[in-house]
Amino acid sequence: MHALLQQIAIAVNSGLYFLALAGTLTIPDMCAGLERPNGLTNGPRYRAWFDKWVAPKYQGSMSGGDCYGLRCSLLHQGGHIHIKACTSV
Repeated sequence: MHALLQQIAIAVNSGLYFLALAGTLTIPDMCAGLERPNGLTNGPRYRAWFDKWVAPKYQGSMSGGDCYGLRCSLLHQGGHIHIKACTSV
């Protein structure tokens, strides 16, 4: 995790914002997986992890569903539009 966070910082400082955001949006997946004995996660677990650990720090300005939609859109379609299909998984 430390290496990922360092590389995200390097990407931001280098102006590689797409790569930094893509890396950042994978963190809830990894953390939700770490909470499971088998290491597997899914959309509901991603959203729940985000809502528990991240959303309160930002006073609810982004929900787990919002973040998961952005994650799916960016990582699967290469865009930043909220994709409805991703939020239903």
